Amino acid sequence: MAKGHIAIFAIVFAAFVLILAGCAMTSIPSSEGRVIVKQSGGSSMLSAQCNDPSYIENTSDYIVEGEITSTESKWVENKGSEGRNIYTYSDFTIEKYVKGKPLTYDKIQIVTDGGCIAGMCQGVEDSPTMDTGKKRLYLKEIGGELMIHGCGGIKTLEPASLPA
Repeated sequence: MAKGHIAIFAIVFAAFVLILAGCAMTSIPSSEGRVIVKQSGGSSMLSAQCNDPSYIENTSDYIVEGEITSTESKWVENKGSEGRNIYTYSDFTIEKYVKGKPLTYDKIQIVTDGGCIAGMCQGVEDSPTMDTGKKRLYLKEIGGELMIHGCGGIKTLEPASLPA
């Protein structure tokens, strides 16, 4: 009888390990040839660690440079509640990996809370204002998703100075 219990335990344990392994192998969400990146909560910007310039670099899983080529704000219906909110969708093309392995795609769609549509604006505290141009993104992988680092993970790159 004890051997039967051990065999059942072994089978249940093996199934549990396979389920956990499957969860750990989830890929970063993507859509239409782009990796989806969400904004992280800005509450960590209040952390004293964010004052240390090396902290954001050391705690980022990916650092990429490239260009935000377009931004579009859209009304999105709230799930599970009434009403809707504005979200801004910004397309970013990766030109250089400073840290981290190359992603599946070299295109990223950044989804941030807030934006403006036809003169109606919604703002969210600590949400970055997205504009086109050269940027450096500091990204963290959290729960299988890429997030903008909460310590100000979007930096505008200065244009290279022209030779005299």
